[in-house]
Amino acid sequence: MPIIPHKLQNIWVNRLTGMGLIAFILIIMVASKPPSPCSAGSYMHINGIYGNVDGLKKLTPVMLAGVPVGVVCQMQYINETKRVKVDMAIDKKLAIPDDSAMVILSEGFGGAKYVKISLGGSPTNFAQNDTFQYGQDAILFDVLLNKIITLAEQNNLSKGQKGEQKP
Repeated sequence: MPIIPHKLQNIWVNRLTGMGLIAFILIIMVASKPPSPCSAGSYMHINGIYGNVDGLKKLTPVMLAGVPVGVVCQMQYINETKRVKVDMAIDKKLAIPDDSAMVILSEGFGGAKYVKISLGGSPTNFAQNDTFQYGQDAILFDVLLNKIITLAEQNNLSKGQKGEQKP
């Protein structure tokens, strides 16, 4: 058996100890990660059909009365209808009437998007993989701002024309 110099032996022991510690930390991180609501059994999946989902992404929160109750799991463009199917995972314990509306909103001007559930009054509730019938697309603030500017310009032009007609 060859004799390994003491310094070289210490280097290898330190390296192996470091690699073992890193592997242990990675295992703890993977094991402690909570399951995704998109695959967890305590959530039901409800689908929505939208024309515009700008700003929405996977794991975007779904809110009910300001409380997070689920997340967006997947979005898929449907070529035949030219619309987007949004799959949402929502807490199974909630009784959400099947005439509820799901609206894509922003947290303030230019803020992050979220889906808001506005409860309906139907006696029947959504079940797994149901598709809601009432929804509102994402509002594009740049389009809205452009419309406001256009209206203001038109208003100023019409005021200017009226002012010129007076003697």
